[in-house]
Amino acid sequence: IDLVNIFAVCWRKIRRFFAIVYSAILWCVRFAYAHKGYMVLAALCALAFTLYWARPKNRNYQMDSEMRINVLDAYFFNDVISSINHMCENKDTLKLKQVLGVSPEAARTLGSIQSFYIVDLLCDDTPDEICRGEYVADTTKQIMNDRLSVRIVVKDTSLVDELTQGLLRYFTSNTYVNKMNTERLAQIDGRINTIDKEILMLDSLRKHEYFKKGSKEYNLEGPLIVSEKTKQLYYGDILTLEKDRNKKSFERVVSSRCVDFIREFTLVKVLNGYVVTMALSLAVFVVFFFLVALFMDKKSKINSFLTNK
Repeated sequence: IDLVNIFAVCWRKIRRFFAIVYSAILWCVRFAYAHKGYMVLAALCALAFTLYWARPKNRNYQMDSEMRINVLDAYFFNDVISSINHMCENKDTLKLKQVLGVSPEAARTLGSIQSFYIVDLLCDDTPDEICRGEYVADTTKQIMNDRLSVRIVVKDTSLVDELTQGLLRYFTSNTYVNKMNTERLAQIDGRINTIDKEILMLDSLRKHEYFKKGSKEYNLEGPLIVSEKTKQLYYGDILTLEKDRNKKSFERVVSSRCVDFIREFTLVKVLNGYVVTMALSLAVFVVFFFLVALFMDKKSKINSFLTNK
């Protein structure tokens, strides 16, 4: 097999392909110029559609936030958020108003809500990336169960705070979630009380060791007497317990709810702005009117073909 001949044949095929593409593009440009009236009409239609579709009252705003999970895991709340998104897809604003406890305006402005897993690639309990697509299990990465990335699409950003509070109410109103969170808080309170008792006991033992317990003396041969002066103060154990108590108290105050949004929803993208809408609509209308011009140009031939004349 001569590789030089093979490469020569491949090169001729590639060059012929690009020549055909170039000829097709050149023909389309010439045809569009010959029927420039249709192209002007396409531009005017795209402009009119853009002014209507991308008007401020009809814009959609994509906003992201991060939700911290204190009970259960990310899988559970991902399913819960998916159920809310089904209501959005079905335009069931009445149901959204009921379950979220928000105003009708806020229910109508919510276009969609999605949640994405946060992945720990290095397996060091720190977030590394957000899984926007379908998560595929791998031994080199793991999903963080205590957080989710939440994305909403709204038409009115002034109602985002009301929607956020509605989502929190919806999560906490779940009976199972509420029971789990109540039990978690009770366990935290019990742990704090136990630590306080242990600290009090160690403090009493330390006072007894330092103030009440006498020093031991040992008589050696002759007049030499050795006294034990080292006393156990337990301050290391007390400091460790106080550190543990501070952590539990911090968790009790800061993470008292089942979930929390650790930051406000921030604007990420305007989905139907003027520039993007104009570009997409112009491409669609140009193709449409190009086909119309082609049909009108070949109308007589098509008619002859259909009538067998």
